[in-house]
Amino acid sequence: MMSNEPTYIEDELNELEQSVQNSNTSKRNKTAEKKLRKHLEKNGFSYNVDIRTIPYECFNELLRHLWFEARQANGQKYRASSLENLYHSINRVLKTYDFEDLNKSTKWQCSNEAYKNAMRQLKQEGLGYV
Repeated sequence: MMSNEPTYIEDELNELEQSVQNSNTSKRNKTAEKKLRKHLEKNGFSYNVDIRTIPYECFNELLRHLWFEARQANGQKYRASSLENLYHSINRVLKTYDFEDLNKSTKWQCSNEAYKNAMRQLKQEGLGYV
């Protein structure tokens, strides 16, 4: 039985899937950078600060606080899965500014410990993975 649905060859299908993934990742990265910049502004930096000029030590402390203070637009705490998505998006944003990978560099040890503790706290509060 023949279908009227379009038939994609493997390369076209892979390209279509990649396009959708890139679009979603791009949106998440923009949202993450906006949240990061608002957090920087809240802590005395200009919203438009050149992120490259912020030393690791200072950024480490800022991120340490961000993981515990991050909230949804309605003021509610994020679920663990959303905080994890934010973490990975901020990591991608920081790498575009030539910072080392949050997951791999020991320079981020302080903020990574805070991130792990924030995740534990969310799970204890019943805001774990859905």
